Amino acid sequence: MIKQTLLILALLGVVSCSDKPNNNEEIEKNLSEIKQQLLLVTQEVVQLRQEFAQVKNSENEQEKVQSLTELALFSDELTKLGTDKAEYAIVEYMDYQCPYCLRHAEKVLPALKRKYIDSGLVQYIVRDFPLEFHTEAKSAAKLAQCSAQQDEFYAAHQLLIAKSRELGRVPYASLASELTLDLDKFEQCFNDPILDKKLDLSLITAAKLGVSGTPRFFIGKIEGSKLVNVISLSGARSKETFEQALAHVFNVNN
Repeated sequence: MIKQTLLILALLGVVSCSDKPNNNEEIEKNLSEIKQQLLLVTQEVVQLRQEFAQVKNSENEQEKVQSLTELALFSDELTKLGTDKAEYAIVEYMDYQCPYCLRHAEKVLPALKRKYIDSGLVQYIVRDFPLEFHTEAKSAAKLAQCSAQQDEFYAAHQLLIAKSRELGRVPYASLASELTLDLDKFEQCFNDPILDKKLDLSLITAAKLGVSGTPRFFIGKIEGSKLVNVISLSGARSKETFEQALAHVFNVNN
């Protein structure tokens, strides 16, 4: 990042210190390069902030896991995969602009889906934790929630992950159209203040559980309206780590 900052300063020097620029095309080129470098620096700052949050979260995770024995489940949660008859669940708090969430969704979730979710053993619940410094995270979460109301959550989840670096450049109504949603119902849902309140409540609930970064996972056995014997994982983890956690949960409850 330091090298990029120095490059920006150098480029700024080219623009500001040149008494007689060759032409407008050169100026435009310099400005374009500056914008690109600023974008790269911004992305790195965001990633560093997330990495710091992950480290901070991991340092306190053992204490939080020891104090967390159960987690509430909600009957109105639609952003989920798998059958309601599953005995176990994984609850993920995530952000659609989080690079670690992206890594998990691309590298690990498909394998978990094939082995545990599609088989009916595990239900996978996605809860939103849109980080404040990700400007499109809340709108992306709203698209996912509204898609879930039309039984298209997983398709929306995959689309948002695939387009995570493009969010904000394409209207969300266009993404809804790509998902073949009923656009009138989508617009009504997307602009409903109740949905904003629901996302705010998700943040409050997550904070009470000790969530400070994404992704954060809670794994346990479903008993009525709660998850018990909970194991927590923080950050992007391997498929093997999830399998070990699930094996532990299975053994504890058998």
